[in-house]
Amino acid sequence: PIARVLSLDTPLQSDTLSLRHAVIFKQCRDNMIKAQMYQKKYADKKRRHVEFKAGQQVWLNSQHLTVDGFSSVFKDRYLGPFRILAMIGESAARLDLPPT
Repeated sequence: PIARVLSLDTPLQSDTLSLRHAVIFKQCRDNMIKAQMYQKKYADKKRRHVEFKAGQQVWLNSQHLTVDGFSSVFKDRYLGPFRILAMIGESAARLDLPPT
């Protein structure tokens, strides 16, 4: 248990209280790190590493694109395929998009 019931009958020294807070904070931080490692282990099982190169064709996720005249319900999830002109980063690319 992280929090223990404090007796209000006895006054607490400020150094004792700050020590308790430091111990509780360390326990919380350690538990968060342990939970993050556990979640990463299972999330990485479903991931695969894919490298893209210039000249390949890819689909563009349309989640953050705004299209006038259409409700988001009727919008296609992916657009394309579009040719990669150049890789900007590990997961970002410059695409050969149509002018409109």
